[in-house]
Amino acid sequence: VFPGRVGAAVRRTALGLIVDRSESPAESRLRVVLVRGGIQELEANYEITTSGGYRYRADLAIPRLKIIIEYQSDLHLTREAYGRDRTRISRLTADGWLVIEVTALDLADPDELVRRIQRHILSR
Repeated sequence: VFPGRVGAAVRRTALGLIVDRSESPAESRLRVVLVRGGIQELEANYEITTSGGYRYRADLAIPRLKIIIEYQSDLHLTREAYGRDRTRISRLTADGWLVIEVTALDLADPDELVRRIQRHILSR
């Protein structure tokens, strides 16, 4: 990128954070908050097949620790979506995955969110 030009450092930082697998701006913001907070090994849209044969894609995952971080937008508030989410989470936790749900309110306090997820990581 253009060294010495205004914003060059910001561009370099931003380029290092880009992944092409994110499916929403909020998921991208969440990943950037976590990466900048020092959380490593995150994989975007990680595909999981449960022992029961159900296939899911986690927004973010740390596969080695079996941790999933899901951004839950208002689209998940319908009765149908809520029910699907609960069943999905139950199937994943039955296979040993820890599912951490994150909302816009969590992103409003990114430092606390990073600390909370770091505690989850340490517990694994």
